[in-house]
Amino acid sequence: MAYLSDVLGGYEVTVGSHPHCAGPPMPVAEGFEELTQISIQPAAPDSCLEWWTVDVFLDDQGDIAGVTLDMWEP
Repeated sequence: MAYLSDVLGGYEVTVGSHPHCAGPPMPVAEGFEELTQISIQPAAPDSCLEWWTVDVFLDDQGDIAGVTLDMWEP
């Protein structure tokens, strides 16, 4: 994770659920509940309009099983 954070610079990389801009964590998409969630999002957006997250879901073998993009809606 430290490597990804260094490479991505102004982005935050987390494992597991994460806050949704101005709210609590959102449930993962149906069928992804048992997978490992890795999220990439801006480290310090100026507003929720600049917030987004890419969630990568890994299976037990470490293979990518799904990817979602979540953007804040005005």
